[in-house]
Amino acid sequence: GARIPNKSWIQNVSCIFYDEIYMNCTWDISESAPQKQQFVLYYKNHKKRFAKCKSQRSGDRGHASCYLQGVTSYYNILYLRIKASKIIVFETDIEPLLDFYKLRPPINVTVLKNNAITWENIPFKIFEECFTYQLNFTTSNGWFTETSDWNNYNLEKKLNTFTVKVRSRVGEFYCGDSQIWSDWSESVNVGKGSSSVERRRRMRRKRIPFHSE
Repeated sequence: GARIPNKSWIQNVSCIFYDEIYMNCTWDISESAPQKQQFVLYYKNHKKRFAKCKSQRSGDRGHASCYLQGVTSYYNILYLRIKASKIIVFETDIEPLLDFYKLRPPINVTVLKNNAITWENIPFKIFEECFTYQLNFTTSNGWFTETSDWNNYNLEKKLNTFTVKVRSRVGEFYCGDSQIWSDWSESVNVGKGSSSVERRRRMRRKRIPFHSE
């Protein structure tokens, strides 16, 4: 006869949140589960009923991703369930969501003449004071990393030529403590105190003379 779904079928559930509360979850399926068994992910906050993660692709048994309808705060508890044949085989709660949030990479990384480095964040509905940054420097002698709690950094080492890129995460104790870093920003190559980004910006600002024929 048909096997009754049980909680040993689902293992290693992992969820990451992006942008306007977009959720991406994956899980491993035990070999004891039937090959054709489908699993459906449901979610809710403390005020709502459980809703199906509607963007789950047909046939993708170990993955679901969707926008969380009715979930408007990154600080609320989120309840998750996975069902097989309408039987709950996994359930948990997540609080706060920011602990599992992946930011977009920083943009507009710029290196000034004094090796002061600045960058910007793609707008997001939490305070920038909640962010922690890591900078990766590559030189002819190798590479090293530095950290910053603000979207700027003053490089004290005297380097004339290097490449730098930046990534970010939610890292302040009163906001959350995500261990998930964003992807790296675009790299900026620096030589003789002036970055390629600055040179491109100066070229764009330079007026092109008008020549009549």
